[in-house]
Amino acid sequence: MVTREKTCPYISGSIVEFGIRMVSIPEYYEGKNVLLTGATGFLGKVLLEKLLRSCPKVNSVYVLVRQKAGQTPQERVEEVISGKLFDRLRDENPDFREKIIAINSELTQPKLALSEEDKEIIIDSTNIIFHCAATVRFNENLRDAVQLNVIATRQLILLAQQMKNLEVFMHVSTAYAYCNRKHIDEVVYPPPVDPKKLIDSLEWMDDGLVNDITPKLIGDRPNTYIYTKALAEYVVQQEGAKLNVVIVRPSIVGASWKEPFPGWIDNFNGPSGLFIATFNIDVRQLHWAEYIENYCMGTKKYVLNEEMSGLPAARKHLNNWLPLCQYLIRAHHHHMELILAHPYKSLWNQLLIHRFGQPTNIQKAMENICSLYTQYDMEELDYNDNKHNSAFFHYHHLQQSLRMLLEKSVKMIKTDHESSGNPGSDCNL
Repeated sequence: MVTREKTCPYISGSIVEFGIRMVSIPEYYEGKNVLLTGATGFLGKVLLEKLLRSCPKVNSVYVLVRQKAGQTPQERVEEVISGKLFDRLRDENPDFREKIIAINSELTQPKLALSEEDKEIIIDSTNIIFHCAATVRFNENLRDAVQLNVIATRQLILLAQQMKNLEVFMHVSTAYAYCNRKHIDEVVYPPPVDPKKLIDSLEWMDDGLVNDITPKLIGDRPNTYIYTKALAEYVVQQEGAKLNVVIVRPSIVGASWKEPFPGWIDNFNGPSGLFIATFNIDVRQLHWAEYIENYCMGTKKYVLNEEMSGLPAARKHLNNWLPLCQYLIRAHHHHMELILAHPYKSLWNQLLIHRFGQPTNIQKAMENICSLYTQYDMEELDYNDNKHNSAFFHYHHLQQSLRMLLEKSVKMIKTDHESSGNPGSDCNL
């Protein structure tokens, strides 16, 4: 016999079964205080709007936001809630702003850079935590990725342990955290390294050493984002063992389906960019070699327009790209009729960016670009099909043209440096 009634959120209605009273989600959130990280990000914005619109009796939502670009946390939150995403909420509940409490916090700083007053309010009041904040850059420097995805998560867990009325800690992970496994269960798998030991090691390593060991550390995971999200899950499991923890693993997050209105999105990442491109341009006419040139030119512009001493340490290696970028700009009028886009592949610019953006010397860059176009020949093409034979012909010329272009760039750079009396450049030729 059940002697104490329990409550559990349910999709709608209110029923009692086996002594457990199932309440609707809006009813569950009535009078509750929610702590939200990542409220200025894509997923955080959607969650904030949905929570305030569908659960109008929620007491308050504390959003941890840092100062950025001269804007206070309050100004940044106001900018978010003034957007089109919140139009429906403004119509249905004009007073929703009163429930949002912006708290100045920097997740990458010790103790989340919370003031004692704000910390006390959070500890005394919070009932539910949604941890959505993360760096989602696939090519993020390992130190920075660990700082935000792992250390910040651990600090938030430690703060949650002090909360007097906390009911649940909701951690947003990714469906690809264990993409290196053929079969994935709803469990947290032990990481290859102890997160605490990794954090301690990163404190004394310089940036060069961190960059050198990153490929060995991430192993068969494709990037630092996925690697650190897996570490974060383990931290949540271990450090939050005494908390009611939920780990959510969304896959690719696209535009809204129905709410607050169909098709809302605030970025062109992932499939959204492809869909938009499909309706605005003929993607079959994209010339990938020109895309690479544009990427190089963008890199050059970034380096030349920034004071190198003020750049993040992880990006200072961009200076080594200057000679290659300079040549590619001069060669942009080069005869490139043979460089044709592959007609049977969709947009894979993420591969280009992340494969092409890592090298710190020109020779490595040349090898990586050329290998990129040979890697998929045998894997993707059916040589018994005439159309695919034609595609392979295009690929062959693309590969050869790129190789010639980059080899010429290396020769020209060598000549330039020799003529300037500076053969020992920092370009690692």
